[in-house]
Amino acid sequence: MLVIGHEILADQHAIGRNQVVDRMRNTVSLHPGASLHDTMRLESLGVPSVPVATHEFMTAARAQAAALGRPDFDAVYVPHSIQDQTRAEIEAKADSVLTEVIAGLTG
Repeated sequence: MLVIGHEILADQHAIGRNQVVDRMRNTVSLHPGASLHDTMRLESLGVPSVPVATHEFMTAARAQAAALGRPDFDAVYVPHSIQDQTRAEIEAKADSVLTEVIAGLTG
């Protein structure tokens, strides 16, 4: 899971898409709980943030959010896996959730 912060809003399509792809590619081994902690911490500081994870971690992420007192808090999920994917495949996954990520940052 990874956390995408407000800087993605600089250019909602070009820069945002590249950041989602790069972060998906470079942070695939993060534990879902750590990222939820990070996201909740950033949000408590007033920084809009969105955790992104593969569907494989959905149950764990939702359980962690509930354990942290935020059962309503959820990530944006993409198909598993990431590390064995080409850049084009990761770009397709990022494109499929970019609108949801931006909505999470601006909503």
